[in-house]
Amino acid sequence: MAKRKCGKKKGDLKVVFTAAEMHPFGKVGGLGDVISSLPPELEKLGLDVKVIIPYYTKVYKGEAGEPKHIADLRVKLGTKEYQVDLYSATWKGIEVWLLRNDEMFGRDGIYLDPSGVAYEDEYLRFALLSMGALASLKEMNFKPDVILANDWHTAYIPIYLKNNLYGFEEEGFLSGTKVAIVIHNIAYQGQFPKDILGEVGIPESLYTIDALEFYGKVNILKGGIVFSDLIITVSPTYAKEIQESPEYGMGLEGILRARSSKVVGILNGIDYDYWNPSKDEELYFNYNLRNVFKGKLANKEKLQEELGLPTDPEIPLLGVVARLAEQKGFDLLADAIRELKDRYKFQLVILGTGKPEIQEELKLLENELPDKVKVNIAFDPVLAKRIYASSDLFLMPSRFEPCGLGQMIAYRYGTIPVARRTGGLKDTIVDYTENPSEGTGFLFDDPTPVALSEAISRGLDLYYGDRKAWRGLVKRVMKLDYSWKRSAERYAEVLRDLVREKV
Repeated sequence: MAKRKCGKKKGDLKVVFTAAEMHPFGKVGGLGDVISSLPPELEKLGLDVKVIIPYYTKVYKGEAGEPKHIADLRVKLGTKEYQVDLYSATWKGIEVWLLRNDEMFGRDGIYLDPSGVAYEDEYLRFALLSMGALASLKEMNFKPDVILANDWHTAYIPIYLKNNLYGFEEEGFLSGTKVAIVIHNIAYQGQFPKDILGEVGIPESLYTIDALEFYGKVNILKGGIVFSDLIITVSPTYAKEIQESPEYGMGLEGILRARSSKVVGILNGIDYDYWNPSKDEELYFNYNLRNVFKGKLANKEKLQEELGLPTDPEIPLLGVVARLAEQKGFDLLADAIRELKDRYKFQLVILGTGKPEIQEELKLLENELPDKVKVNIAFDPVLAKRIYASSDLFLMPSRFEPCGLGQMIAYRYGTIPVARRTGGLKDTIVDYTENPSEGTGFLFDDPTPVALSEAISRGLDLYYGDRKAWRGLVKRVMKLDYSWKRSAERYAEVLRDLVREKV
C-alpha cells in the first residue's frame, strides 16, 4: 500500500495526544476536558497536533459533526488480529483520529456498563486503542516528535514503543520519537492478572520488578512510567506529593523517586470560552466583573426557586459539583454541615454521583434539613453551571487532588473555594485568613469534618461580617487567569526541551 501523505504544517514540533476520552466525543471527567482544550492551545503556539481516541459510537452525540472514514487498519495484539476503522473529525481546528471497533468501543458507556460495573476486558480495549494509535500513525505517515500518553489507558504506548513491540519497528518509522506519560490521577493504575500479557502483546520477560510487575499483578501505569522519556503530572505540588509517600504515590512513589529528574508538574487550565458567565446560555442571567453581585443574586434566586429552596438571595449558598467519593472528601461533608446548621443561615446545593454510601448519607442530610440542603444525584452540565454562578462558596474537601478544575471554574464565576490544602488546590488557592491581601479562598489541612466546618465558617464569617471585604475578594478571584494559555506555553517549552534532550 502506498504511504498516505498527512500534510505537513508549519508546526515546529509534531505532537500526538492519545487518551481514552475527549469532549465532545466521549467524556467522563477532567481528562476529557484537558484533551479537548490543551491541543488547540498548543496549535496556537505553532505546534502540529493530532489527537487519537476511541470512537464510542453509542456515546458520541455528533457535536463536532459526523466523523469521516479514512482508512482500514489491521491491528495485531498477541496472536489475534483486529479490524479497526480509522475515522477523522475536527474539533477547534485540531484533527482528531477516532479508532472504531464496535466490539470494544461501541458500548453504552466508556468505562462502566449501565449498572456501573467496569468492563471486564478493559485491559484489552485500551491495549487495542494504544496499538491502534501506533498503527494509525504509520497508516497516515505522520511521524510525531512526541507522543503524549494519558493515564494508564494509553500507558501501553511507551511499553510497546520502547520495547519494539508494535510490528513495524524494522522500518524505523518511529525511531527517535519521544514519549511522555501524563498522570492525571495516579489512583487509577490498570492492574490486572499476569495472564493478560500474551493477549495484549507484551512478553513475559517484562513481568519483572523493574518493569510491569506490581505485588503479583501487571501494572500498566507502572510500565508507562518506567519506559517513558518524561513523566508529567497535572500540578507542581502533585508531582512532589506522589514521590513522597504511599498516601499519594499509591505504591508507585519508589519508581517515581527513582526517575525524579524526569518528573515535571504542569498545572492544568480551563476553557475560558466554555466557562464564561458573560455568555453562558445555560445561566438564568449573564454577568461580568462590573455587575457580578447583581448577576449572582439573580441567578441564586432563580436556582432557589427551581430546586424548591426558600427564596432569599441574601442567604449564602454553598455549592458542590463533584464525584461523591472519599478521594473528594465528601464523606466528611454531612457531619461538617451538622456542625454548622445551628450557627449560621446558609443553603447547600449538591450535584454529583458517586459511592452509594456517600450518596445515601447526603440524602439523609437533605431529609434532616430540607430548607437548607438539596442533593441532586445526577450528571447535569446545565445545572452545574447554574450552581457555579449562584454559589457564594464552593466546597472541595479532597483528600488528594492532582490538579482540580472546580476551583478554577469557581473563580471564573466569582465563587470562593473552600478546599483542603493538597495537590493543585494548594497551588491555586491562597488562604484568605492567612493572607487577606492576596487570599483567594479558605484552606484547611486535616481531613476531618471539624476542619472542614471550621474553614466553611471562616468563609461565612467574612460573608456576614465584612461585606466590603467579601466584595473585594469576589472581584479579585474573577480577575485571575487560569485559562490554558499559560499552561500550554509551559507544555510547549517542556516538549521542545524533551526533543532537544534537555530534560
